[in-house]
Amino acid sequence: HANSFGLVVTDTEHVLTPQQPRFFGYLSGNQNNLTDSTWTTVAFNLEKYDVGSNHSNGVFTAPTSGYYSFEWQVRMNNITSATDYLWSKLITSDDIILCDLIRTDDIINSGATMDYYQLKGATTVHMDDGDTASVQVIVVGASTIDVDGSSSQIQVWWTGKLIG
Repeated sequence: HANSFGLVVTDTEHVLTPQQPRFFGYLSGNQNNLTDSTWTTVAFNLEKYDVGSNHSNGVFTAPTSGYYSFEWQVRMNNITSATDYLWSKLITSDDIILCDLIRTDDIINSGATMDYYQLKGATTVHMDDGDTASVQVIVVGASTIDVDGSSSQIQVWWTGKLIG
């Protein structure tokens, strides 16, 4: 049963918020040869859903002030022995949240091989109406690393939602 506040109460008494802002974006192809030592925004160019139309090509714009939850996964390919580390972050109009730093040189120099790595992150941030958020990655020590979005399965994605 819907009401004027955008809430739906199901027959089993679950409360749903079908108009609550949320999205799931993913990358449909590669972002090749990231620039060494430069933060690069991941261009999540496709969407599974975007309630409120607030996501576009890897940038989310908050439609209202509140707390937002974000999660992401970015597969990095072509990691070479020249690579020192990989890092991801969520950057908003007010905050920078660093996540998942991996020192690849320590792994590779120990004799192991490392063709790819999945950077992951999750955080909750406060955003004001009109603030933006995006996911960025950095590669230090190599310029041949790719963000691998070319698989037939979704492996480079991010999702966000207003939680309160």
